Order: sequence, then C-alpha cells, then structure tokens
Amino acid sequence: MTDRIKTGADREIIRTYPYRSAAPSTLWGELVAGAQSDLFLAGYTNYFFWTQQPHFNDTLREKSAAGCRIRLLLGDPE
Repeated sequence: MTDRIKTGADREIIRTYPYRSAAPSTLWGELVAGAQSDLFLAGYTNYFFWTQQPHFNDTLREKSAAGCRIRLLLGDPE
C-alpha cells in the first residue's frame, strides 16, 4: 500500500484548508502569480479576487497577453 502514496516534492496535494478564509492571505496572490499556462477559477465566491487582490483585472490582462488561458466557472446556488 505505501508504494502507492506519493511522498516526494511531486505529490499532487500539498496542503488543504477547510475554508478559503483559513488559507494564508498571501496564498491566492502567489497562486495567481505562479500561473503560466492555465488559470481556472471555480466557485460561488470568486469575487474575492477582485476585492482582495490589488489590480486583479490588470493581472488577468497580463496573464492572458502572455499566453495563459483564463477560465472562470461561476456557480449559481439556485
């Protein structure tokens, strides 16, 4: 069984947080800044990117111009 568990730096899940607010405040900016080929935002409350990340529209524009594919999936609770 242990031969199936990834333990090195290439493991797929590094950390989990029970809620978005439990993640460090710098995490989202770091993840967006590190995106090079794809940026996929999915959820009901993605508006926080625009309220908590400075110049988020400009960041998206720059990522797109550099060839990063940007996708947004908006959830409707109804």
